[in-house]
Amino acid sequence: MESILLQKLYTTYGSFSNISSHIKEYNLLRIKKNGTIPLFNLAKHEGLLDEINYTYEDFIIDYKEDIKGYKETKILFKIWCLGYSIKDYAKFIGVSYSTLSRGFINGFIGSYSTLLQATTSILFDNFDKKDIIDLKLDFGEGYCKLIGDNERLVFIREKYKIDYPILPYKDKLNHIAFDGPFYNYLKNLDSCN
Repeated sequence: MESILLQKLYTTYGSFSNISSHIKEYNLLRIKKNGTIPLFNLAKHEGLLDEINYTYEDFIIDYKEDIKGYKETKILFKIWCLGYSIKDYAKFIGVSYSTLSRGFINGFIGSYSTLLQATTSILFDNFDKKDIIDLKLDFGEGYCKLIGDNERLVFIREKYKIDYPILPYKDKLNHIAFDGPFYNYLKNLDSCN
Protein backbone atom coordinates (compact mmCIF):
# COMPACT_ATOMS: atom_id res chain seq x y z
CA MET A 1 0.00 0.00 0.00
CA GLU A 2 1.27 3.43 -0.95
CA SER A 3 1.82 5.85 1.93
CA ILE A 4 -0.15 9.06 2.28
CA LEU A 5 3.19 10.87 2.17
CA LEU A 6 3.98 9.47 -1.28
CA GLN A 7 0.44 10.11 -2.52
CA LYS A 8 0.65 13.74 -1.44
CA LEU A 9 4.06 14.17 -3.07
CA TYR A 10 2.67 12.88 -6.37
CA THR A 11 -0.53 14.93 -6.04
CA THR A 12 1.45 18.13 -5.39
CA TYR A 13 4.40 17.69 -7.76
CA GLY A 14 3.15 15.18 -10.35
CA SER A 15 5.96 13.10 -11.77
CA PHE A 16 8.95 11.37 -10.21
CA SER A 17 11.31 13.90 -11.83
CA ASN A 18 9.31 16.86 -10.46
CA ILE A 19 9.38 15.38 -6.96
CA SER A 20 13.13 14.74 -7.33
CA SER A 21 13.65 18.45 -7.93
CA HIS A 22 12.26 19.10 -4.41
CA ILE A 23 13.84 16.25 -2.45
CA LYS A 24 16.88 14.04 -2.98
CA GLU A 25 16.21 11.19 -5.40
CA TYR A 26 17.67 8.78 -2.84
CA ASN A 27 14.99 9.81 -0.31
CA LEU A 28 12.25 9.49 -2.92
CA LEU A 29 13.41 5.97 -3.81
CA ARG A 30 13.37 5.08 -0.09
CA ILE A 31 9.80 6.40 0.20
CA LYS A 32 8.76 4.35 -2.85
CA LYS A 33 10.38 1.21 -1.41
CA ASN A 34 9.45 1.56 2.29
CA GLY A 35 6.43 3.88 2.18
CA THR A 36 8.14 6.52 4.33
CA ILE A 37 11.49 7.87 5.43
CA PRO A 38 12.28 9.59 8.72
CA LEU A 39 9.99 12.61 8.52
CA PHE A 40 12.66 14.93 9.92
CA ASN A 41 14.73 14.28 6.76
CA LEU A 42 11.93 15.64 4.58
CA ALA A 43 11.29 18.53 6.94
CA LYS A 44 14.80 19.79 6.27
CA HIS A 45 13.42 20.88 2.88
CA GLU A 46 11.83 24.04 4.24
CA GLY A 47 8.12 24.35 3.58
CA LEU A 48 7.79 20.96 1.88
CA LEU A 49 5.48 19.35 4.44
CA ASP A 50 3.25 22.44 4.49
CA GLU A 51 3.24 22.59 0.70
CA ILE A 52 2.01 18.99 0.39
CA ASN A 53 -0.37 19.54 3.34
CA TYR A 54 1.00 16.64 5.36
CA THR A 55 -0.98 16.48 8.61
CA TYR A 56 -0.73 14.88 12.02
CA GLU A 57 -3.51 12.48 11.01
CA ASP A 58 -1.46 11.42 7.94
CA PHE A 59 1.58 10.94 10.18
CA ILE A 60 -0.34 8.64 12.57
CA ILE A 61 -1.33 6.39 9.66
CA ASP A 62 2.01 6.39 7.82
CA TYR A 63 4.24 6.02 10.89
CA LYS A 64 2.04 3.80 13.09
CA GLU A 65 4.77 1.14 13.42
CA ASP A 66 7.51 3.70 14.13
CA ILE A 67 5.55 5.44 16.89
CA LYS A 68 4.00 2.38 18.49
CA GLY A 69 4.47 2.73 22.25
CA TYR A 70 4.88 6.53 22.20
CA LYS A 71 2.41 8.58 24.25
CA GLU A 72 3.56 12.02 23.08
CA THR A 73 2.94 11.58 19.35
CA LYS A 74 1.74 15.15 18.68
CA ILE A 75 4.90 16.63 20.11
CA LEU A 76 7.02 14.06 18.26
CA PHE A 77 5.28 14.97 15.00
CA LYS A 78 5.91 18.68 15.55
CA ILE A 79 9.58 18.12 16.43
CA TRP A 80 10.09 15.94 13.36
CA CYS A 81 8.35 18.59 11.23
CA LEU A 82 10.93 21.09 12.45
CA GLY A 83 13.67 18.83 11.06
CA TYR A 84 14.91 17.36 14.36
CA SER A 85 15.34 13.69 15.20
CA ILE A 86 14.77 12.81 18.86
CA LYS A 87 18.55 12.58 19.28
CA ASP A 88 19.13 16.00 17.66
CA TYR A 89 16.38 17.60 19.69
CA ALA A 90 17.72 16.10 22.94
CA LYS A 91 21.09 17.66 22.17
CA PHE A 92 19.41 20.99 21.32
CA ILE A 93 17.57 21.21 24.67
CA GLY A 94 20.49 19.78 26.66
CA VAL A 95 19.14 16.44 27.87
CA SER A 96 20.25 12.92 27.16
CA TYR A 97 18.71 11.01 24.29
CA SER A 98 17.52 8.24 26.64
CA THR A 99 15.79 10.74 28.95
CA LEU A 100 13.91 12.39 26.09
CA SER A 101 13.01 9.01 24.53
CA ARG A 102 11.58 7.79 27.85
CA GLY A 103 9.57 11.02 28.05
CA PHE A 104 7.99 10.31 24.67
CA ILE A 105 7.22 6.75 25.76
CA ASN A 106 5.99 7.46 29.31
CA GLY A 107 4.45 10.86 28.63
CA PHE A 108 5.71 14.23 29.83
CA ILE A 109 4.30 13.84 33.33
CA GLY A 110 5.88 13.53 36.76
CA SER A 111 9.66 13.70 36.51
CA TYR A 112 9.35 14.19 32.75
CA SER A 113 7.23 17.35 33.01
CA THR A 114 10.35 19.53 32.69
CA LEU A 115 10.81 18.05 29.21
CA LEU A 116 7.45 19.49 28.23
CA GLN A 117 8.64 22.95 29.26
CA ALA A 118 11.83 22.50 27.23
CA THR A 119 9.79 21.32 24.26
CA THR A 120 7.37 24.23 24.39
CA SER A 121 10.02 26.80 23.53
CA ILE A 122 10.82 25.31 20.15
CA LEU A 123 7.24 24.49 19.25
CA PHE A 124 6.20 28.10 19.73
CA ASP A 125 9.35 30.00 18.78
CA ASN A 126 7.26 31.68 16.08
CA PHE A 127 4.63 32.80 18.60
CA ASP A 128 3.59 36.41 18.20
CA LYS A 129 1.58 37.83 21.10
CA LYS A 130 -0.20 40.08 18.59
CA ASP A 131 -1.87 36.92 17.23
CA ILE A 132 -4.05 36.65 20.32
CA ILE A 133 -4.38 40.30 21.36
CA ASP A 134 -7.96 40.52 20.09
CA LEU A 135 -8.95 37.18 21.66
CA LYS A 136 -10.08 36.53 25.21
CA LEU A 137 -8.12 33.94 27.20
CA ASP A 138 -10.02 31.88 29.74
CA PHE A 139 -7.99 29.42 31.83
CA GLY A 140 -9.58 26.40 33.47
CA GLU A 141 -8.03 23.54 35.42
CA GLY A 142 -5.63 22.02 32.89
CA TYR A 143 -7.06 23.70 29.80
CA CYS A 144 -7.45 27.06 28.10
CA LYS A 145 -10.13 28.65 25.95
CA LEU A 146 -9.39 31.16 23.23
CA ILE A 147 -12.59 33.10 22.60
CA GLY A 148 -13.24 35.38 19.65
CA ASP A 149 -14.11 35.80 15.99
CA ASN A 150 -14.23 32.57 13.96
CA GLU A 151 -11.85 33.83 11.26
CA ARG A 152 -9.23 34.75 13.87
CA LEU A 153 -9.59 31.38 15.61
CA VAL A 154 -9.13 29.53 12.30
CA PHE A 155 -5.89 31.48 11.78
CA ILE A 156 -4.62 30.62 15.29
CA ARG A 157 -5.66 26.97 14.95
CA GLU A 158 -3.77 26.58 11.67
CA LYS A 159 -0.68 28.58 12.64
CA TYR A 160 -0.14 26.79 15.97
CA LYS A 161 -1.48 23.42 14.81
CA ILE A 162 -4.15 23.13 17.50
CA ASP A 163 -5.95 19.83 16.95
CA TYR A 164 -9.24 20.80 18.58
CA PRO A 165 -12.42 22.05 16.89
CA ILE A 166 -13.73 25.60 16.90
CA LEU A 167 -17.04 25.58 18.73
CA PRO A 168 -19.84 28.12 19.17
CA TYR A 169 -19.72 30.38 22.20
CA LYS A 170 -22.11 33.00 23.52
CA ASP A 171 -22.78 36.39 21.88
CA LYS A 172 -22.03 35.12 18.34
CA LEU A 173 -18.43 34.32 19.28
CA ASN A 174 -16.57 31.05 18.96
CA HIS A 175 -13.90 29.33 21.00
CA ILE A 176 -11.24 26.64 20.98
CA ALA A 177 -10.67 24.76 24.23
CA PHE A 178 -7.38 22.87 24.42
CA ASP A 179 -4.72 21.46 26.70
CA GLY A 180 -1.15 20.40 25.96
CA PRO A 181 1.94 22.43 25.09
CA PHE A 182 0.17 25.51 23.70
CA TYR A 183 -1.96 25.72 26.86
CA ASN A 184 1.18 25.50 29.02
CA TYR A 185 2.90 28.12 26.91
CA LEU A 186 0.00 30.58 27.15
CA LYS A 187 -0.42 29.92 30.88
CA ASN A 188 3.26 30.68 31.52
CA LEU A 189 3.08 33.75 29.32
CA ASP A 190 -0.06 34.95 31.14
CA SER A 191 1.55 34.44 34.57
CA CYS A 192 4.50 36.63 33.50
CA ASN A 193 2.17 39.57 32.80
